[in-house]
Amino acid sequence: MKLVEHACEIRILATNPKQSDCKRQQNDVIRERDAIGEVLKVISQSRDDEEPVFDVVLAKVMELCETEFTSLWLVDEAGENVARVKET
Repeated sequence: MKLVEHACEIRILATNPKQSDCKRQQNDVIRERDAIGEVLKVISQSRDDEEPVFDVVLAKVMELCETEFTSLWLVDEAGENVARVKET
């Protein structure tokens, strides 16, 4: 049933006049999903070392946001005690 639904969805996207917008949105979702998967993989492999996790988070932010610079800050629940962790 899922395959049929997926095929219908693809067919609808192909006939939609806003196909380029739909395709772009679909690609964005795929890129975000892949980035989350990579971050989770590094988290599972780096339980005792936060540095690799911070590195991949910043790399994925740069990739997804198409930027050259990023900063990672840690903030407590009250929004205080801000600490810059890493910058690229």
